[in-house]
Parts: sequence; C-alpha cells; structure tokens
Amino acid sequence: MSLKDAANLLGMSKTTAGRAYRELEEKGFIVNTFAGDWYGRKAATWALTFETQDLPRRALRPSNDWKVWSERHPKKAKKK
Repeated sequence: MSLKDAANLLGMSKTTAGRAYRELEEKGFIVNTFAGDWYGRKAATWALTFETQDLPRRALRPSNDWKVWSERHPKKAKKK
C-alpha cells in the first residue's frame, strides 16, 4: 500500500502516514521490499514480517522481527 493510499484510507496526511510506516519498520512489523522509483513511476512496496509473502521474484519467509523489539533497544532502520 502506498503512503498516499494509507493516508487516504486513514484520513491523515502523507507525512503522518510516512512516520507510521517508519515506526512500523523500526519496530519490525514491516520491511521495505522495493524502495520505489520516482522517475520509473513505481511505488515502494512493503511486506509484513509475520506472514509469508509471495513476491514476484521470490517468497519472503516471516522474520518475526517484531518479537525482539524493545523500547530500551530499538532496532535501527536500515538505510537503502
């Protein structure tokens, strides 16, 4: 789901939706599977970390990263 779609669905700005996506990624609930391409008009894609995802080129098994997240030791988001 794109930031625009999430923002429209939840009745919030794209900035707020972006912060929510970053927080979900930091806490291990989602992982970015494609960074997106502005000039190629391709949206970023995300996958849940607690379900198997059938992606076009591969299957992504659940990592369950959210189980090890802790307020005292937050996981650093990986820069892509």
